[in-house]
Parts: sequence; C-alpha cells; structure tokens
Amino acid sequence: MLLAMLGVVTARLIGRYALDDVPHVMDEIAYSLQARTFASGHLTEAVHLPRAAFAMWFVDDRLRSFSVFPPGWPAVLSLGYLLGLASWVNPLLHGGTVLLVGRAGRLLSGRRTGILAAALYALSPQALLLAASFMSHSLVALATALLLAVGLHAIATDEPAPSLGIVAVVGGALGLTAAARPLCALALLLLVATFAVVALRRQRARLAQAIALAAPLVLAVLLLGFYNAHLAGSLLRFPQSAFFDEHAGPVDIPLFAYHAGCNQLGFGPGHGCEMTPDGPHSLTNALVNTGRNLEAWFWLAGGGPIVIVQAILAISNAGREDRTGLRVIVASLPLTFVLYGLYWYAGTA
Repeated sequence: MLLAMLGVVTARLIGRYALDDVPHVMDEIAYSLQARTFASGHLTEAVHLPRAAFAMWFVDDRLRSFSVFPPGWPAVLSLGYLLGLASWVNPLLHGGTVLLVGRAGRLLSGRRTGILAAALYALSPQALLLAASFMSHSLVALATALLLAVGLHAIATDEPAPSLGIVAVVGGALGLTAAARPLCALALLLLVATFAVVALRRQRARLAQAIALAAPLVLAVLLLGFYNAHLAGSLLRFPQSAFFDEHAGPVDIPLFAYHAGCNQLGFGPGHGCEMTPDGPHSLTNALVNTGRNLEAWFWLAGGGPIVIVQAILAISNAGREDRTGLRVIVASLPLTFVLYGLYWYAGTA
C-alpha cells in the first residue's frame, strides 16, 4: 500500500509541476476534448468557427467535432472532469496497478518478489510519466495487472477459484481495454485464453465463470461497434481509420502519407500511413518498430506489468516447482510482439 501511495503521489507531482496539468501531445489533447464532450452529455460537438482557428490533428471537424480515438479512455477521463479531478485519474490508476503488480509477483514467487515487482513498477520512469499525463496507457496497464493477478490466482494457488464477481470485473476491464486500445485488448485476450485453458485443464474454471468473463466484454465490444457506426458509418470501421482514409497528412510532417486503408493491420502495398525506407509497412519495418519499443522499455525501466513481472521473475522463480504461471506470461510475449508488428506505427505498444 505504501508503494502504491508513493506511486500516486509521485505521478501527481510530475503532472502538476513538470507537465502543468496540461495535455501536451495531440493524443492527449484529443482525449481531453472528447472526455469534456462526454462529460457534457454528448458524443460530438458542433463545429467551432472559424474552422481554421480550431483545426487540430486527430480531431474530425467536417460535420461535427470529435476525437478520432476510441471512446473507452475518454469515457473514464470524463468522470474525472465531472468531479473536477481529471488530473488525478491516471495517478490513481497507477496506484491500483502497483498493488496488482505486487499481488501478481507474490503469487508467482513469494512476498519478496511481490514487493520488488511493486517497487519497480511504482517508480518506473515510463509508467510515472504516462500516469502523470492524459494518455490512455495507465488504464490498459491496470487492466493487464488485474488480468495477471486474477489469472495467476486461478492457476497457481490452492485457494478457491476466483468468484463470479471477480471474473466479471476482469471481463469488464478487458472490455474497457477493447473500447480504449483495441489492439491491446487483442493481446490481452491471448493471455486470457491461455490462462483459461490452463484453468480448465486443472478444473479450476466452470461455464458460469466463462459467461461472467465474456458478458461484459461482449457488451463493451457491441457498444464500441455502435459508437463506430454513429461516427464512421460502420460497426467495424473506426473513426481513426476513417480519418486516415479521408484526410491529407499534416503538411509539416512530410513522412506521413495518409490514404485509404493505410491504418489497417498487415504488410504490403496500402499498409502504413507514413513513408519508410522500404515503402509500405513491411516485416522489416515491423522488426525496426519492435526494436524501438524494446529499447524504450530497456532505458525507461519497463513499460508495463507484463514486462516488469516477467523480467524479474524469470530468475527469481527458477527454483519453484510449479512454473506454469511464469510459462503463461513468457509464452504470451512473442505472440504480443507479432500482433503489434502488424501495425505500422512504432509507438502503439
């Protein structure tokens, strides 16, 4: 608890005195604008005039004004705006993640490892900077840590299996992730599936728990689809993809080359909204992007619960008889890298 409080206070101090409680990058600005729109009880706003004075990257303002990013994180952030505590949302999410990372570490390799994992995550420079910002990463980190803690409890302890309520909360967290960062949700779904297979084999899961997990996830995905349809005309077409399809790239960043279909997953002609030495998004570009992300994680002391817990427990858990939990985490990492490699932008993870 002390480590969680330290993480919250540190993130809040960074946000207040280093970042001035102001969104800095365009992603944050778009998130904040949409959160304020949601807080007002609307999905979109009227176009602000004169239009040229309010033109912003990642904000569609042709017929109505709205952020092109998925609605999950702005919906959470809007609660902060309603309460007058928007700058506290991410620091509090960071504190919750610290507690869950500690729980996951304890389940894998005992109390000492749990404390070490919590301390490393609480003071991770990257995690703290993101928690001090208005970006969506802290929300996904919390969902990931919750999934890890509950999944490890289900397969790595002799305690009663997680209750239906706890499993439903995990499903809700996964659904919220799908509505905030859909690609991250796919990565987490791979981890959930692996935990579920192990739990079923060990008779630690029942049909009722599967339903409790799936119901909130399905509901969130349906709501996301309706949101897409309202703004982009199709259940499966994201406003972000529509933005790249139908807008020209920023004139001050010539490397960006927007065109129809450029935001889709995959390799080859038509994929990728920026110019690379190899042309369209390719396997080579995916490897370069992965290397950049790994380098950032290395220098900034880890980018999330999976990286933190996996790295320190790969050694400390070596003498434990049942290493199933560790194997599940380690096995999910290559699949996660492959999934993120399909997307053209290096900063997605």
